[in-house]
Amino acid sequence: MPNYQKTRLFFVFIFVTATIPLFKFFLPVQSDTVLGFNLTGWAWIIMLVISIIFLLGSPTTNFPLLIWIPWVLFIIIRLVPDFSFLGLQLTGQYLLPIIIGLVCASLHYNDIILRWIFKSLIFYCSLIFFIYLLGIIFRNGYFPLVSITPMIYSICAVICLGCFFVMKRKKFFFYYLTLLIIPFTTVARMGLVAILMILGIHIGNRSITFRLFSLIIVSILGLYVFYSPRFQEKSFSSGHGDLSDISLNYYENETFKTSGRMTWRLALESGLEEAPLFGNGPRSENIAFTYIGAPHSEAHNDFLSVRYNYGWIGLYTLLFGFFIQFISLFRRKKQYQTTYSFILWSGTLTLFPVFLLFMYSDNILKYTIFFPNYFFAMIGILYSNSLNQDVSKPLLKR
Repeated sequence: MPNYQKTRLFFVFIFVTATIPLFKFFLPVQSDTVLGFNLTGWAWIIMLVISIIFLLGSPTTNFPLLIWIPWVLFIIIRLVPDFSFLGLQLTGQYLLPIIIGLVCASLHYNDIILRWIFKSLIFYCSLIFFIYLLGIIFRNGYFPLVSITPMIYSICAVICLGCFFVMKRKKFFFYYLTLLIIPFTTVARMGLVAILMILGIHIGNRSITFRLFSLIIVSILGLYVFYSPRFQEKSFSSGHGDLSDISLNYYENETFKTSGRMTWRLALESGLEEAPLFGNGPRSENIAFTYIGAPHSEAHNDFLSVRYNYGWIGLYTLLFGFFIQFISLFRRKKQYQTTYSFILWSGTLTLFPVFLLFMYSDNILKYTIFFPNYFFAMIGILYSNSLNQDVSKPLLKR
C-alpha cells in the first residue's frame, strides 16, 4: 500500500521550516540570531537534516540526478581546496533543493494528497499576507519577508493560474490577483515583473483567446504599476522615468536606482578578473564585501555570485542543469494528462524562466526554503512513479 502519510509528513516539514523565519515578526527585537544563525539559517539547516533522513529511508527514487551530477560534483570538489565554514554552509544551501527533489520523487501521490499540498501552499501564502496586514496595523509597516515574498508567491501563482486555466474556476484567478498586493504595495520591482510575467507565459493557458486576454491584462497592469508614483520614485533617480529608460543591464543604467547593486558589482570586479574559470571559492565574495565595509552583504545577482565563487565553469554547469531539466520535463508532456499532473507540469515549466529572472535580481539560490525547495519538490513529484498511477482524474478539455 502506498504510504501517503510519509508524503504528507515530508511536506508538513517543508511548510513548517518555511514558516520559522516568520517568527522574527513576533520577536521584541530586530535581531533574530540564535547561536550564530538567524531564523532563516536554522530553517534550511533543519530541512537539510530532515531531507537526508527521509532520503536514507527511501529505497528508490526516480529523480533525474544525472542531470544535476555535474553541478553537484563541481561545488563539492570546489569546496575542498578553499574549505571554510561559510563555504560549507553555501554548499549545503545549494545541495538542499536537489536532495528534496530526490525525496519527493520517491514518495507517493494521489488526487487527495496533491489537493492538500495545493491548499497548504495557499494557506501558507495567506499566513504571510495576514502577518503583512498585522505589520501595517500594529508595527508601522514592519514585515520580515518583504523582498522574499514575491518568490514564494510566484510558486502559488503558477498553481492558482493552472487551476484557473484547466478547471475554469474563476476564484483561482482572484487568488492570483491577491498575490500582487504585497509586491505592489512594497514596490518589489522584480517580484512584480515575475508574477505578472507568469500570467503571460503560463504553459497551462492552452486557449488562444485566454492567452490574448492574459497579455492584455499583463500589459494594463504592468503599465499601471510602472507609472504609479511609488514605483517611479523607487526606480528612478529623478523620481520619474519612461519605458525607454529601462535596460536589461541595470549596472550601466545611470537613471535607474539599483538599491546598492552597483556597489556589490564593483566590489566583485577584481575577483571576477583574477579567477574567471574556477572562481575564488565558495562564499569568497564575503571577503570582497568585507573590504568595502559590508561583510554580510549579498551580490543580489546569483549569476554574478556563482561566477565569482565558482567561475564560468560553475555557472555554465548550473545553467546546463536547468536547461536539460527543462527539456527532460517538456518531453514528458504526454505522461501528464490528468488534471492535477498537468497543472503541476505546466506550473513547473513556467517557473524555469521565473527562477532565472530572480537569479538576475537577487540571491534566490540561497533562499532555499522560500523558492528552490518548492521548485525542486515540484520536479520531484513529476518524476514519482505514483503520479500517473494514483492521480486518475482525466484532464478537462476545452
